[in-house]
Amino acid sequence: MSQSFQTNDMIQEPTVFILGAGASFHLGYPLGSDLWKEIVEHLSPIKNFLDIPRAIQPKEKQRKKDRELLVKLGFSEKNITEFHDNLKGYGPSTLDEFIENNQGYRELAKFAIAQVLIPYEDAEILTEQQDWYQKLFEKMKTPVEQFFQNKITFISFNIAVLISRRPVHIVEWPSI
Repeated sequence: MSQSFQTNDMIQEPTVFILGAGASFHLGYPLGSDLWKEIVEHLSPIKNFLDIPRAIQPKEKQRKKDRELLVKLGFSEKNITEFHDNLKGYGPSTLDEFIENNQGYRELAKFAIAQVLIPYEDAEILTEQQDWYQKLFEKMKTPVEQFFQNKITFISFNIAVLISRRPVHIVEWPSI
């Protein structure tokens, strides 16, 4: 099934989108302040399973596995604990600012952010949700060979999973 595209289906005026955490909030992703709290909770010391209510045990098991993964990746328990304690005590600021001012934690912070955000990913929501992304990509809809002629730039301070996945669904791929 072939669609007919016209040049007005593309974004022709140079446009820049600067995206922050709020760009995906409507899909259930946390805002920066909530992400901060979740990372602090996620990296808090692992509790004795006997002291944890049964309903919370799966979450604690995942935290333990994630912490073990960080150690396997080369981060020491001491480094993880220091990162947690410093992040927790940093005060009301942004996660980006904390990382900028604590470059020694940059790689650990990336992994911790990923560990906290991965459970929010839902492929169905990422591709089916009707939202501003959908409207934007409908405006960018073109045959595949013209897609990159859209005059649009994205600057993201976050993991822009939605931006990176949507174009696959909106270009017209040639029949093979």
